[in-house]
Amino acid sequence: MQAHYLTPADHWTLNPGTDPVPTRLLVSNRCLECHATYFEPDPAVTPAFNQNHRSIHHNQDNFMLKMHCEKCHGPAQAHVDYFKNPQPDVDFAKLIVNPAKLDRERQIQICGLCHSGVGELLAPSFTYQPGDDLTKFIRFDEDELAGAGLHSNNIYLLKQSRCFQASETMTCSTCHDSHRNQRGDLRAYSQSCLQCHQSNDCPQETRLGANIADNCIDCHMPKQPDDRFAYDIDGKTYKFDLRTHLIKPYPLPAGEAR
Repeated sequence: MQAHYLTPADHWTLNPGTDPVPTRLLVSNRCLECHATYFEPDPAVTPAFNQNHRSIHHNQDNFMLKMHCEKCHGPAQAHVDYFKNPQPDVDFAKLIVNPAKLDRERQIQICGLCHSGVGELLAPSFTYQPGDDLTKFIRFDEDELAGAGLHSNNIYLLKQSRCFQASETMTCSTCHDSHRNQRGDLRAYSQSCLQCHQSNDCPQETRLGANIADNCIDCHMPKQPDDRFAYDIDGKTYKFDLRTHLIKPYPLPAGEAR
């Protein structure tokens, strides 16, 4: 699918990064790598790897759409085979990656594959596996990330946050449960904040009372318009509001006293 429906505009539009030439509607490698678990390159029509190429042909008979277990746990065939024919002397946990057993940077890099921006390819897409050193597969430029906006720039922004810098253990899974849909559950996310902070430390606690513990997120990780994803449709500009991962106090909306 190379188009999406922009609800506020009641209008279909091409996905970001899609080539608008009708005969060349090909999605870039990095887009596909982040929006699918696997897509086998088609060697019959795919050129030799070039870190600058944007588009690639893929084998439409060998792919796995959306995010599945293997995106975070690596190839699972050996793991599945073990349970089909269990061997008492085999530790099945060694046949699949458990991210929780990786060091902090390797854990974050699993998420960083898709949440660190586009970067510069150092190896073909879909060759990185969980537990690998991501820096050997993609080069991310800190100067570019600093001005890259919010889309897929979560890791860089998180690492600029005092919460992350003051912790030796904070990872993406400190706040996100990868096995559960938490979209919109601001209270659940806020409980992660309260593992380190107290609600009565916040200057808004007196005004908001007990409810402050239910939503740290909108004040300290607010949604913001991303100028890099702006659409001009029928003379009007539409932008995506994306939630920042730079954790800090932000100004309250107009009319709300701090």
